[in-house]
Amino acid sequence: VLGMLNIRFKEKGDELRAHCMSGTHEDNTPSWFINKNSGMFQCFSCGYRGNLHTLIKELTGQTLYEYLQIDNPDEYMFKAMLTKKKKRIRKIPTKLKITGDILDPHSDKQVMEYLRNRNIDDQFINDFHIKYCNFIVINGTKFRNRILIPIIVDGKILSYDGRTFTDDKPKVLYPKGTSLGTLFNIDNLNFDKELILVEGIMDMVKIYTHITKNVTTCFGINLSNKQIDLLENCQHLLVIPDNDKAGKQFISLLDKHMNYEYKIGFLESKDPGEASVEELKNTIQNAKLSIDYIIEKSGLFQSEEIKWRIK
Repeated sequence: VLGMLNIRFKEKGDELRAHCMSGTHEDNTPSWFINKNSGMFQCFSCGYRGNLHTLIKELTGQTLYEYLQIDNPDEYMFKAMLTKKKKRIRKIPTKLKITGDILDPHSDKQVMEYLRNRNIDDQFINDFHIKYCNFIVINGTKFRNRILIPIIVDGKILSYDGRTFTDDKPKVLYPKGTSLGTLFNIDNLNFDKELILVEGIMDMVKIYTHITKNVTTCFGINLSNKQIDLLENCQHLLVIPDNDKAGKQFISLLDKHMNYEYKIGFLESKDPGEASVEELKNTIQNAKLSIDYIIEKSGLFQSEEIKWRIK
């Protein structure tokens, strides 16, 4: 790509060194470094940074795929990702100390009404071993009137997502001393096929029930290093964030850590849990590459300076 742009550079290991392309300063001693593996670059003189996608967009006005005349970005992404070495994830078993009774949700009318109002059918209840409690203590954490959704890794319960069905606060509880450094339903996910990622368990109900079983959640927007490692094993990742400030923060955090392209499907007025099945299908079908979505939302190429440089 640099050669096609007539950019001269020197190569040393995994780094390429060239004169800065920001146009904001003289760079007699090259201070612009490009990583060969990720395509990320930064000038250590002026701070100019980005990746091949942003560079091509700035200099040519085209996307990287348009510039390279790649007709099928998905196929290109897949071939590129196949060369990425998968990381081995160390899973830490957790013992839970439980005092009290864990109950079948079908035995309580109020619990079933809560689940049905959230479009949770018997198949979803059975697949994810959903229970409830009136009052129990798990690892010293008190759970009162909670839906209990086990978080299972290697067939063992790592923790519980304890969700109130009586509007108590907080809305969700997790036992003390348990780790959420995993993805929900990790044992049944297929990382070689398109994997849909949402923020919470309730956001994935309609997707799992009506569209695809290959959907998961990271239990909120705060990604752990273990979750990042797991997501980097995914060949095709499609993220559907909540339509709020936290959802935008989630995308920013994800983009900061991910080293390859993924897709983003954004619902304009609803969260995934509130959207209809048809709206979710359309969102998945029309999802954009992350770099295109972020550039579009940021207005990065709308400034007069950038327009002048592109021209």
